[in-house]
Amino acid sequence: MQNEYINPFDNTDHQFFVLINDKQQQSLWPTFTAVPKGWQVLFGPDQREKCIAFLLSEPS
Repeated sequence: MQNEYINPFDNTDHQFFVLINDKQQQSLWPTFTAVPKGWQVLFGPDQREKCIAFLLSEPS
């Protein structure tokens, strides 16, 4: 069975960004899709695991 991903956020083959909005909310975001209006790149592009580590290391 091939690796099939229902959710692109689960695919470790993609590169990701960590985004932030004006409310200081952060999000993991795949690089293959446009950054949504109102959000800016805070970190990346990088591997999914490194982006998640960045999110977990950032103070809330």
